Amino acid sequence: DHVIHRAVEVPLKRLVNLLEKKGGTLKVQDAYRHAEKNRIHQTASLHCEGRAVDLTCEKTSLSELAKLTWQAGFDFVLYEVPKKSGVHLHCSVKRSPDAPVPPRPAK
Repeated sequence: DHVIHRAVEVPLKRLVNLLEKKGGTLKVQDAYRHAEKNRIHQTASLHCEGRAVDLTCEKTSLSELAKLTWQAGFDFVLYEVPKKSGVHLHCSVKRSPDAPVPPRPAK
């Protein structure tokens, strides 16, 4: 589940570099989820396209990590407190305007 869309690669690499300077270690808790096998996220979730990652960090607070994710170039950052898993940051990149919208899985 650690596959990502190519649009996530640049901000993720930037984030790793920013964290290395501060002595932090990035942890990817979740990334791509195949839409038909997805049991965690909503069907329209960017996780189903590989455009979203859930992150935590060792030796860096989530508030500091959030600042660095914006600086690294993520388009959306959300502090999540899910019922069944640990607190993390949901970070994603938006679709480019000319990108096709993926089909929704049949019910």
